[in-house]
Order: sequence, then structure tokens, then C-alpha cells
Amino acid sequence: MDVFNTLAPVFFIIALGALLRSTGFMSARMTEWSSGLTYWVALPALLFFETADVQFGFRPYAGVFVVLIGGLAVSVAAGYLAARLLRLPEPKTGALVQAAFRGNLAFIGIPVVVYGLGEGNSAAVKLAVLVVAAMLPVNNAVAILVLIDGRYRFNVRAVWMMLERVVTNPLILACLAGLAVAGLGWRLPLAASRTLEPLGNMALPLALINIGSTLSLRVVRGSLSPILTASIIKVALGPLAGYGLAMLMGLDGDELRVALIMLACPTASSSFVMAVQMGRDASLAAGAVVMSTILSFISLFLILWL
Repeated sequence: MDVFNTLAPVFFIIALGALLRSTGFMSARMTEWSSGLTYWVALPALLFFETADVQFGFRPYAGVFVVLIGGLAVSVAAGYLAARLLRLPEPKTGALVQAAFRGNLAFIGIPVVVYGLGEGNSAAVKLAVLVVAAMLPVNNAVAILVLIDGRYRFNVRAVWMMLERVVTNPLILACLAGLAVAGLGWRLPLAASRTLEPLGNMALPLALINIGSTLSLRVVRGSLSPILTASIIKVALGPLAGYGLAMLMGLDGDELRVALIMLACPTASSSFVMAVQMGRDASLAAGAVVMSTILSFISLFLILWL
């Protein structure tokens, strides 16, 4: 029951977002405005505030990042294998593979850690923020390589697109700025802390409401088989691979749970935007976001139950 009470609020708030949108309380314009506020203001404030106060350096958590990279690699490989077995064309292949590995770390991962592990456990929350800081650039880079047309892979265009994604992503920039402050040993002025903290506090519920307001079961009908395949890889196979690697490395406690929570996060909403921008199958990408969000309740429940 404790695990349910820990995880349920995340999905109840997502459901609230879906209800607000379906009843017309949240219009498309309001959803767009709220998502922009979360993406450009609230989440960057949270990430900067938390990373500016961390103990600098990733070395103490090297095992966590090895598990995350290992789970990502297995998910990418499984995505390509599944696409080949399903005989999918290139536009669907790129969308499936991206959906199979790119998790919603900031919008889902951090809230689950906060609600599931964060009460009186600021170390777990700060570890989750460090994970986001490290994995956002990696996820963006791998997504571009997966989605870009094969003729351009590994050339100047791909490198330029990766750099552009980093320098224009407010979440990545906020993490880098916070880590710079922590690395220099600076402390935020009290006025800055008291400004950033409430802005960051509104990020988690806003992010979850925004996710719910954009979900629609109608997008699942088109390509059910590849959508379900990508979702299972994302919320089940990736975390299982990560768990096996964690056991080999002797990882346990909150470090193990944070790593597995991040691997079990549903497909990121931004994967749909990138798929559209790069000419990949939009309906498959959108369907994977919805399906993986539904299925992730099971995997996240089991991880918190460990």
C-alpha cells in the first residue's frame, strides 16, 4: 500500500491533466502556454537550484551512469532488432528506436524520485538531478543519430544538430550552469535561493498535468504492434538489462532505485516533436508516449517495491 500511495499521486496528477483537457477546462492554447512555462522557467529553476548545491563530481555515482548507459544501449539494440523483425520502413524504424530508449527523465523521473524516495532523502533527489544533467545531452545526441537519414549519419550535419540541441535546451543549460556554480564552490545568494525554490516547486505538478493534457488514446490505434513493442522495450527490457548490470556491479539502495526509475520512465514527449521535425513516423512516436506512460505504472511500482 505504501508503494501505491507513493506512486499513485504521479499518475493521478497525469489523469487530472487528461481530465482537464477532455472537459475543455484546458484548451490547446492553455496547454501550450503551461508546457512552455514548465519547460522554459519552472524545470530549469528546479534543475539549476538542485545542481548548484550538489557535491561536485560524478565519480561517486559512476556505477549509476554505467547502468544507465548499459540500459540505453540494450534498448537501442532491441529497438533495431524489433524493427527488423517487424519489417518496418526507415521512418517507422527511427521512431520506434527513439521511443524504445528516450525516457521522460525530467518530467516523470524526478517527480517519481521526489514522491517515492525524496521525503527526508535529499541525496536521492540530488542524484536524480545529476542523472538528468548527465543523460539529457546523451539522449539528445543518440536520438539525432537514430532519427537522421542514413545518408547524413556521423557527418558534419549530425554533429551540428547535436550541438544545436544542447545550446538551445534550457534544461541542459540549467544543469550545466548549476554544475558550474557547484564546481566553483559558490553559494547562491539567499534572495536567489528563495526565488528559485518556489519556481522549482511548481515544476513537478505542472509537468505532470501537462503530460496528461497531451495524452490521447486515439493515437495508439494506428500502429499498435510497433507502439506496444517500443513501449515494452522502454519500460521493461531496458530496466531489466539495467538491473542485471547493477547486480554485477554490486549497486544497491537508492542508487539502484534511482537508476532503475530513470530507465523505466515512459517515452519522452519530446520524442514526438523530434520525430515530426526529422520526418519520422509521428503517429508511432505519439502512440509510444501514451502506451509507455500507461505501462510504466507497473514497472515503476515494481521498482519502488524492491
